[in-house]
Amino acid sequence: MNMKKFYILLLLSIVYSQSVLAYGFDSKFKSTIESYDGRTLKLKVSEASTSFPEGAVLVAKELEHNPRKHFLRDEKINFEFYEVILPDGHKEKLQQSFSLRPRSWMSARQAGNAAIVTTGGVLALTIDMLVVGLPVVRGGKAIWEAAWEAKEARHGEKVKSAAKGFLTGALFPLPELILKGKALDTHEGNIISVHKANKKGNVLGVVIQKT
Repeated sequence: MNMKKFYILLLLSIVYSQSVLAYGFDSKFKSTIESYDGRTLKLKVSEASTSFPEGAVLVAKELEHNPRKHFLRDEKINFEFYEVILPDGHKEKLQQSFSLRPRSWMSARQAGNAAIVTTGGVLALTIDMLVVGLPVVRGGKAIWEAAWEAKEARHGEKVKSAAKGFLTGALFPLPELILKGKALDTHEGNIISVHKANKKGNVLGVVIQKT
């Protein structure tokens, strides 16, 4: 092989490798659920990022579905992305595992902060119980839970969600021990935040807005 052919092949291999690796999950981006039939999920990128252009559609196949369980274990669906359809119609292959959850995992730092907050909350709860009594504490928590559930609920379901949150707070801490975790809403049009969950490259999708 002469040097001219060698450099041509080298250039072609570089161009090919760049085209294959042009898209990935390097940055956080928002997407909407375009469709989900229980087997195939399609996410449409709703804002341009360094990962994918706006309007690109990511296609994934379902691998495992873990329903919500007692002790507040959330519903989770594991997928694998295998294709991206670019705005111009061009298709490229992907190979990336992906977990869809109703709320984000906590990082090690967040877990540490949550432990501190929880410890402080328990101490505050104990003091409040001694000073003003448990009914007042439950009443405050009931109002907080009602407001939070109403904020998270889809339009038209806010009253029902607020009532559920109020009841959960009023019966604190029993519901936290026996209730199931949060259900995953895969309704078409819901907005999903997609980002790497850890340094291993695992990709996580979280429902951040319901339509």
